[in-house]
Amino acid sequence: MKNKKVWATLDTFVEGGDILGRKVANISFLTAFLRADPYDSYHFFLSCQEHIAAMTGWLVSHFPHLHARGAFCFALHTDLHTHLATTHYHCFHLSDPFVHPVGLARLRNIYSPRIFPITGITHSLSYERYMREYLNHLWPGATSRDVIITTSQSAHDVLSSTFAALQKHYGSPEGVLRPPRLCRIPLGVDAHEFPAPHERWNAPPCCGDAASAGTTPPDNSAALAMRERLQIGTGLMLLCLARISPYSKMDLAPLLAALKRAESLGLPAGGYTLVVAGWAEPGDPLPQALTTYAKSLGIRLVPVERPTHAERKALFAAADIFLSP
Repeated sequence: MKNKKVWATLDTFVEGGDILGRKVANISFLTAFLRADPYDSYHFFLSCQEHIAAMTGWLVSHFPHLHARGAFCFALHTDLHTHLATTHYHCFHLSDPFVHPVGLARLRNIYSPRIFPITGITHSLSYERYMREYLNHLWPGATSRDVIITTSQSAHDVLSSTFAALQKHYGSPEGVLRPPRLCRIPLGVDAHEFPAPHERWNAPPCCGDAASAGTTPPDNSAALAMRERLQIGTGLMLLCLARISPYSKMDLAPLLAALKRAESLGLPAGGYTLVVAGWAEPGDPLPQALTTYAKSLGIRLVPVERPTHAERKALFAAADIFLSP
């Protein structure tokens, strides 16, 4: 396979369970990546036969044309060294920079006939244990081809300072410990996943017979149903969608303060609704506490906990303004 471009990973990128940003980002990446189909084949090294069966089913159902041409190859982690010795891989891309990169790099340096890049993408950087995990990246076998992808300038700056501090305190005078390179690639948006203008709640009705004109009449039903459910009607709706957790994601107090300042600059007080949607642990008192605190400031806040994929699309269709603290 020397003349073929082969991409590989040690992760599924497709997970079930709770809807979290990391999971959404990973499955969105894999979907867009395989839709573009930039490689001749795609190798998945997974931890067990159950994961292989589940991943095979997902890939076959979503990309039957790639399956038909034999583009997918599956193997266990325990078979990795054999494949590294016999296959010229173009790149290994991992769903995060923590679990596998260092072990994979060690095997690559021993068995692979070429030093291919190992890449991984950051998600949350808010946990203390991550500093210990990044220390593992500082070892003589890292190469200038290995990359950690950061999705924002702030993440890039955090990791730059982190690796500088780790090198200062754990490095050697010879300077043999080196981190992987950092490359900033902002998160993308899949336009297919978001409502078209004619699907928004306030889209104007079609004039005349849409069928005879060859156009699709606007379907605002999901957005209008969401607005009715949230008791917003035709009022201004502001949407903030992310995990509802000040520990692992965001503190909404500054956002509420910003809205009060915006009221002093012309935003009509009492004339809008702030919808905060995202994952919250069952029974977590925070959503209700946020609602009560916002009410004390004269702001109507409506939490939507653990929205489904369809509900998220309806929320975006129903909103007038999206806020990202």
